[in-house]
Amino acid sequence: MDIPRPVLTELGSEGLVYGAGYPEDLIDVENMRVRMLRGLGDAPALNGLPNVEIEALGNSLALTLGRAEYHEGRFARIIDYLEERRRLTRAEFQLDTLVKYALFEAAAALGGARLAVDELAFIACRRHGFQPKDWQPSVFLAVDKRAKLKETDYDVPEVDLLLSRLAWYDDLNFYRNALFHKGWGDPHKVYFPATYQAAGLADPRLDVFLIPDPTQPKHARPHEWTFTLGRRLPDLLRESMMGLRDVLDGICCGIWGATTPTPGSSRDLDESAILQPLPTPMAVVIPPTIPGQPHVVALPLFGSIERAQKFTLFPPEAKFNPARLPRVEPGRYYEQGAFLFLLNGLDEGLRKAGVTNYALKFPLDATSHTDMYQELLKASQVSPKHPWSVELPDARTREKLFCWRSAGGAR
Repeated sequence: MDIPRPVLTELGSEGLVYGAGYPEDLIDVENMRVRMLRGLGDAPALNGLPNVEIEALGNSLALTLGRAEYHEGRFARIIDYLEERRRLTRAEFQLDTLVKYALFEAAAALGGARLAVDELAFIACRRHGFQPKDWQPSVFLAVDKRAKLKETDYDVPEVDLLLSRLAWYDDLNFYRNALFHKGWGDPHKVYFPATYQAAGLADPRLDVFLIPDPTQPKHARPHEWTFTLGRRLPDLLRESMMGLRDVLDGICCGIWGATTPTPGSSRDLDESAILQPLPTPMAVVIPPTIPGQPHVVALPLFGSIERAQKFTLFPPEAKFNPARLPRVEPGRYYEQGAFLFLLNGLDEGLRKAGVTNYALKFPLDATSHTDMYQELLKASQVSPKHPWSVELPDARTREKLFCWRSAGGAR
C-alpha cells in the first residue's frame, strides 16, 4: 500500500496536526452528505434532544453511511478488476475466483444501508418521544402492519416518507437478509459482463451475480431459489444505495432541516488529517531551601521506557502511565527539532497550591532523589516557547523521550 507521508501543518492547542492524503487504494467516503449527518445537532427539528445524544447519534449515522458507501466503492472496484481480467484473457465470460470478494462487499454495503434505516428510525423515535423498542422498521414496516399505521403513533412524517419508498425498503431488506442470513449459494459460478445479461446470453443457472426472485418462500435456501426476473447484484446495489441517499436527504434535510456544511467550517475539514495528542507530564514540586528563592518544578524525562519505570518519586498509590513525547524534526516550526508536550493547567494548578514563583526544569533519567538532585543542578531553566509547549534541546541528540502522565484520559 502506497501511504502518503504525513506533513506537519499546525501546532494546535491540543496537539500536532498533520496533513495526510488517502492511500491510493482506499475509498474516500468523506463527502458533504456524511458531514451533514455529523451536524444533525444543528437541525431545527431535533433541538429538543440533548446535545450529547444527538451528536452521538449523528456521528453514528454518518459512520454507517460512510461504511456502506465504502463497501459500495470496493464492490465497483472489484467489478472493474473482473472486467480487466476478462479483457486481458480475451474471454467473453469466465469463472473468476475473485468474484467472491464482490459478494463480501455487497453484503457489507447492504448491511450498512439497512442499519442506516434503523438509525434513522431511532432518531425519529426520540424526536417524537416514543419507546425505542417499538420503533424498529422491521416492526412498523412489516407487511401485516402497514395498513394500520395511520391509526397508531407511527403517523409521523418520517414514517410517511419510508412508506412512500416501500419497494426500495422491501428490496433492501430482503437481499440484505439473503446475504447475511442465508448465504449466496456457490460463488464458483461464471462472471458474465452486464451486456451478456442484457442480451439474454447469460445462462441464469451459472451467472454468479444473478439475484433470486424476492417472492421466495420465507425459509428458502440458495439451492431452492428461482431466478425468473433476471435481476443482477450490481443493479440491486446501485439502486439500494441511491435509495438510501434519497431517504437520508428526505428525512434529515427535508423533515429535520439539516444543512450541508459551508466551505471552511469545522464540519468541512479534511478528514484525512492526523491529530497527535500531546501528553501533559506529571510534575515534582521542590520547595526552596532558601526563603525567597523560587520553587523548582521538575518534569522528569527519560530516554527509555525502562528508565521511566524505575522512577520512584511519585506516591505508590498514584495512577500514572508512561508516555512517549512526540518528536518534531528540524524545519518550519523548530530550527533544531523538539520534543513537545502540553503545559495546559500547570500554572493554574501551582497557583492553587500557593506556588507563584517557580523555575521549570527537566531532569533527565533521574530515578532517585540523588539522581534528581544531580540532574537539577545541571539542568538549565527552560521557558515555554508557546503557552502550551516546550522545546527541549535534547531533540538534537536523542531519538526518544518519555514522561509520566496521569492514567486518566489521553494526556
